[in-house]
Amino acid sequence: MRIKFVYGILPAFIIYTDKFLKPQNGGETRLMFIMIRSRFKDSEALLIHGLTHVKQCYRLLIIPHGLLLRFSGRYEQKIELEAYANQLKYHIDTNTFTDDKIDIFVNRIYKYHNKMGYSKERIRKLLLDKLKD
Repeated sequence: MRIKFVYGILPAFIIYTDKFLKPQNGGETRLMFIMIRSRFKDSEALLIHGLTHVKQCYRLLIIPHGLLLRFSGRYEQKIELEAYANQLKYHIDTNTFTDDKIDIFVNRIYKYHNKMGYSKERIRKLLLDKLKD
């Protein structure tokens, strides 16, 4: 286990494990705990995605964040777009970006985080708009 700090002082606990994760995920974040599959332990991009979720949790305080995540498809889509945009920014900043990354992330959002029923084209536009933030 590692500890990283978001906003300089708030802890994020990183656990490398293959347990408790959905089969399609390389990692998952629950509150301030980031679980990353062992084979992705060196993936800084995946860690950035998880740290974005920890920041979101702290930003809105833990209980409201959890409630919104559970009951608001719009909120879930918003936070996933932010996390995937930060992950893409990392790839762009480190010259590890490939053209297929956007398609991969759009497809993941469409398949696993699309309670709003958006088209892939709309998700792509929203993701690209988030990159500009």
